[in-house]
Amino acid sequence: GTERYDHIKKKKHNGFNLLYIGTLDYAKLDKDFVSICQIILQEIPDSKITICGSGCDMENISKELYPEIKDGKVIMTGYTFDLTSYLEEADIFLYPLSNKSFATCEQVLGETGFCGIPAVVFNNRAETEIVKHLRNGLVANTTKQYIEYIKVLKENLELRQGLSNYACMDMKEKYSLTTMIYEWDNLFKEVTNQVEKKEREW
Repeated sequence: GTERYDHIKKKKHNGFNLLYIGTLDYAKLDKDFVSICQIILQEIPDSKITICGSGCDMENISKELYPEIKDGKVIMTGYTFDLTSYLEEADIFLYPLSNKSFATCEQVLGETGFCGIPAVVFNNRAETEIVKHLRNGLVANTTKQYIEYIKVLKENLELRQGLSNYACMDMKEKYSLTTMIYEWDNLFKEVTNQVEKKEREW
């Protein structure tokens, strides 16, 4: 359910804030994750990237991004229980995953979308089940296109706001507890209608 994020209210802030939440592991992340971050920071001078999460590649990523961390352009929080302050000030959800990712349901896309943070993702199966191009986020086919989309959202506030509104609306509908209960109930009914009922002794 997304209801636990009802308290999140977008705050005014300086600059252009990008947020990543998730596992720092190249079994999940796109191999160009670090270079994507570096190019964005170079080409959008007032941008800042916050990376929330931990994983087996966290140390290597922090070493590669050390110059940007030292300059305050990248913040790496490690595993973070309360994400409120980051969600309230994020403009874009940065979520470039590998096309060989083990991702399945991608709950974080529902959560950040509900908070009105449009995501930029790659054209992978799990992500495109949730993020619909030019409706509630942007879906890129290449690394170059991914970076271009970030730059477009930086410049086009009207587009960003439109995606934000639909992200919130779509995720509220898709992930509400009412919807979840209804879908699970239908699934259980479908399964029980296919199986012969038997008494069982435990």
